[in-house]
Formats: sequence, structure tokens, C-alpha cells
Amino acid sequence: MAKRRRSRGLISARNARTGKRDLELEAAAQLQYGMPAALGCTWTREHRFAPPRRWRFDFAELDLRIALEIEGQSPQSRHMTFDGYRKDIEKYNCAAILGWLVIRATADELFSGIMLAWVIEAAEARQEWTPGLKFPRSLNTG
Repeated sequence: MAKRRRSRGLISARNARTGKRDLELEAAAQLQYGMPAALGCTWTREHRFAPPRRWRFDFAELDLRIALEIEGQSPQSRHMTFDGYRKDIEKYNCAAILGWLVIRATADELFSGIMLAWVIEAAEARQEWTPGLKFPRSLNTG
């Protein structure tokens, strides 16, 4: 079981057994307590987005089609191998083709608050944009 405590204005989730920060628990806490309520986002953990493939997003906002992936940084992480990197490229390209906006964040971006800022910006942009119709006003230069 993880316990939460305040850290630099953000909620810090630590594994009660090891005392180490749990990246996905920290992200869940930030998404739950750090998102403006006016955005009305509901996040799903471990969303399977491309059946029959077994790909899952760490977190997904289904209505806005925003996905959040927290990338592990340990040398044993699958993402650090060439084969794992190649498989991640395939997964993220498939997600883009299916209309998902995937935000990838490292532990540093998560704990500094940058990841939450990206997610909020993405949710705001997605709420004013319907795929296939037009770009968001903020991106429309013409």
C-alpha cells in the first residue's frame, strides 16, 4: 500500500514497503488532484487501446483520446533496449493513427510538475478541437 505526502506542492506517492517513489501512483495522484475540475477529465488506468494487441496506456482520458505514458528510467527497463524502443515506436505510431495524443513523461518531468502542465494544455486544446474538422484556434494561423 502506498502512502501520500505533500512534496513541493505536489502529492508524492511512496511505496510503503520500500519508501521509493512509485511513478504511476504519483501520476494518478496528480491527475486526480492537480487537474482543473472545469476540464471534467476522467482518467482510466491501464487502458487497452488496440485489441487484439495487448498494448495498454498507463493512463487514458477516453473522451478526449489523450494518453499518458510514464517512461521508466532504470537500466532494466524495457524502454532502454533497442528492441523495446522499436516496439514503443510501433505502439505510439499505432496510437497516433487511431487518433490518440500520447504524452510521454519521465520521472523528472512527473515530479517537477511539467507532465501535469502538458496534460492540462493537451486537455484544453482537445476540448476545443474536433478531429477532422479544423485545428484549434490557438494553432490556426490562417
